[in-house]
Amino acid sequence: MGESFTVHIARPKQTLLPTARRVSGFTLVELLVVIAIIGVLVALLLPAVQAAREAARRSQCQNNLRQIGLALLNYHDTAEQFPAGSPKCCIRPGELWSTSIFPFLELTNLHDQLDFSVLFDDRRSPNLQLIQQTVDAFICPSGPAAANPLFTDRHQHNPRTQVGTWYVASMGPTSPDRCSIVCTALRGTGEPNHCCLGHNWGTNGGSNFDTDWRTVRWPEGSTLGVFGRHTIPVISLSNVTDGTSSTFMVGETLPEQCTFFGLYSNNFSIASTSIPLNNLVSDREGEYPQDFGNGTNWFETGGFKSAHPGVVHFVMADGSVQSMTESIDYLVYNRLGSRTGGEIASVVQ
Repeated sequence: MGESFTVHIARPKQTLLPTARRVSGFTLVELLVVIAIIGVLVALLLPAVQAAREAARRSQCQNNLRQIGLALLNYHDTAEQFPAGSPKCCIRPGELWSTSIFPFLELTNLHDQLDFSVLFDDRRSPNLQLIQQTVDAFICPSGPAAANPLFTDRHQHNPRTQVGTWYVASMGPTSPDRCSIVCTALRGTGEPNHCCLGHNWGTNGGSNFDTDWRTVRWPEGSTLGVFGRHTIPVISLSNVTDGTSSTFMVGETLPEQCTFFGLYSNNFSIASTSIPLNNLVSDREGEYPQDFGNGTNWFETGGFKSAHPGVVHFVMADGSVQSMTESIDYLVYNRLGSRTGGEIASVVQ
């Protein structure tokens, strides 16, 4: 028998190639969806963030007013009277109501460096550099110009370049030279007049109206509020017979809307309640531009106002800080500005 042979053919080993790893990731559609969701979340959160920031800024404004009110009351305790709004408009050097309380706001060093024997707008004044220094106590961070509080366009009789103030003293319903449209509309209605009384920011004497809209001659220094643009009359807490908790002392404003508002403005750093609350009109919209700045319609722009939505803060003569909504009744608003009118007015709205 023949032998049988088995032939084994060696096959080459197979080398297994590694399986390609699958890379995970977003498709273009998925990426767009994620971006859209993020956009919606940001849109939802942004108002909340802005509201929180405004709440913080508003709280700072209120705190500034509280400190200013306390400083005024401390000044009163020392001098037994409130400081004058200014020496007398435009022609006499001296302290303003704001600079008078510097020592009570931990600003003694700045106060002591100021030379009150010369007008602040004197181009040769040694005060020119000092009045350009930022003073945080008089800046409300909610204001659009708060980040850059140095103004270079302030109006005549004032330093053209100076820091602004977001807080001005109240002369109540004293006439700011001309009556507002709202005040004038009350004439002939039989309603007693509680606006646009006195004369010329409480400075010079002159003819204006009384509570029955009769034309009368007001003497020099006739101011209906706690302050006037004059050293007379001397006003103390005993003169605030309408009640210290119901009488404005200092309130908010927006210096970018009125070129007369500045921390060192002798003419003028006070405001009238005759101008409706939150009358957001700028003198840059005035039709009579001047060499020293912008429009001349200060009797509409120089009122109390703020960048807080619908609300303006005041410190009352008792030192409390109150919030006034822009919907406040106009006559009530003027009664709160008056210190001796005998009107019944409440801060509750």
